[in-house]
Amino acid sequence: MSGIFTVAGPDSVWIFTDGAGCNPDGSVAWIGSKILLMPEWPGAVATRGVGALPWMLRLAWASEVSSLDTALERVVADALAIGGHLVANGYHDPLNWEIVLAGWSDQRAAFEVWDVFGRNAPDWTEEQCCTAPPLTLRQLKGTTASWPVPDEAILKSLWPSTSGGLTPAEMALPVMEAVRRKTYPMPPSKENEYHSVGGFIQETGIGHDGISSSIIHRWPDVIGERINPFAAEPVR
Repeated sequence: MSGIFTVAGPDSVWIFTDGAGCNPDGSVAWIGSKILLMPEWPGAVATRGVGALPWMLRLAWASEVSSLDTALERVVADALAIGGHLVANGYHDPLNWEIVLAGWSDQRAAFEVWDVFGRNAPDWTEEQCCTAPPLTLRQLKGTTASWPVPDEAILKSLWPSTSGGLTPAEMALPVMEAVRRKTYPMPPSKENEYHSVGGFIQETGIGHDGISSSIIHRWPDVIGERINPFAAEPVR
C-alpha cells in the first residue's frame, strides 16, 4: 500500500506520495515515483495497492483523456478493465486498489480531489475510509485528506506546535510520518503485518500554470529489507 496526502485550495491542489513498493513478505522491492502527472489537465493521479495501475491508466487514456472531468467519467471502467488484464496475467486481487484524482475541473471551474476504492479492505472501518461503496467516486470536500487515515494520537505527537499558517508541505510531513507507522497485512492476514510507506515523500503541486514536483524528504529505507519507521528521527 501507499501513503497519500492531499491539500486542496481555491487556486491549487497538492498531492504528497511516498516512494516504496513492497514484496509480499513486506520487504522493499523498489523505490520510485508513484504519481502519474497529467500536465495537460492540469492534474495528477495517485494510487494505492496495485503498483502498475497509474502507468497502465496512462497507456489506456493516451490522448483520449484530456481533462479531469473525462478521467472521472472513465476511471472506474478503465480500472476494472485493467484488473481483468491483471487477472489474465496471474494477478489474483485486481480490486485491491484505491485511486485518487486531483486537478482542475473545467465543468465546475474548481480544483478538486476525488477518490474511488476497488473494494472494501476487510479490516478498515467505515469511519476510516469506506464512506462510499466500492467502485463509487467520492469527492473530498475538505481542505485535507489522507490515505490511509493516520492514528490520531501519533499524528498529534508529530504535529507542529505552531497554530495556523502551515504550508501544504508542513502539514504533509507529520501526516506522512504518521501513516508510515501504520502496519498492513499482505496477504490479508494479521500474521504478516509490516510497514509499507517509505522511500521518500514526493510533493506535487497543481495550479493554473501547470505542475511542479520534487522530493522533499528521504527515509533511510533499503531495497530487500523491511521498512522500520523507528530507525531514524521522525520527519516533522
